[in-house]
Amino acid sequence: MSLSKATISKIAEAIKPEVIDYIYSSEEYANFMHDATINAVSHHMGEMDEEIMFELSMLMFDRIELK
Repeated sequence: MSLSKATISKIAEAIKPEVIDYIYSSEEYANFMHDATINAVSHHMGEMDEEIMFELSMLMFDRIELK
């Protein structure tokens, strides 16, 4: 038995919040996002004071959301 694309889309929409919560609670996600955010800020801003880099990276980390 196969499901229609519309049905699959409805299932995806229904479980989306739980999947996002699962990802957000993952240690792997947190580690990846922490490193990726620092690397991205450093790439765009260049070298800067470590305290400012940390603060800016943490603010960016908090503002990034999965759709």
